[in-house]
Amino acid sequence: MREEKQYLLDDLKSKIESAKAFIVTQYQSFSANDMNDFRKAITESGSDFEVVPKRVFIKAAEEASGVEFKRETLQGHIGIVIADEDYISAAKQVRNFSKDSDNMEILAGFIEGKLYDKASVIKLSELPNLEEMRAQFVGTLEAPMSQTLSTFESLLTSIIYCLDNKAKQEQS
Repeated sequence: MREEKQYLLDDLKSKIESAKAFIVTQYQSFSANDMNDFRKAITESGSDFEVVPKRVFIKAAEEASGVEFKRETLQGHIGIVIADEDYISAAKQVRNFSKDSDNMEILAGFIEGKLYDKASVIKLSELPNLEEMRAQFVGTLEAPMSQTLSTFESLLTSIIYCLDNKAKQEQS
């Protein structure tokens, strides 16, 4: 293997090993603006998008994670979205972009040590991300306390209104 390809293989392998997940995409005929918009959205989700040769990716994926991809299943140009932390946000960005454009398609995903097919990655992208789940959890915990507090407040205010009305009746 040539020195440049070996460097690319080692770089990709280290990124795959250190990441929690990666999503394999197929893309075709992107304009520069579309590619820039996609990379920007992926970067904002805390991930990275790499365009790699198929052979280098297949070898890096097999060496780094033990996943064996067949070259026949990877048609067209291959792009890898590497997610270090919030892979759900990365999956959402890829799904949104592939929905809006016919130029990208999700092929597979390797998430926390398990290989997922296209349908599973799409289902994963429909889940709320980490921040949304935290907000929902806090809302679930807060709701009963909030309702209890409002009940006590209404009881206290009703007593005050009753006493006020009684005082007004006695004055008249």
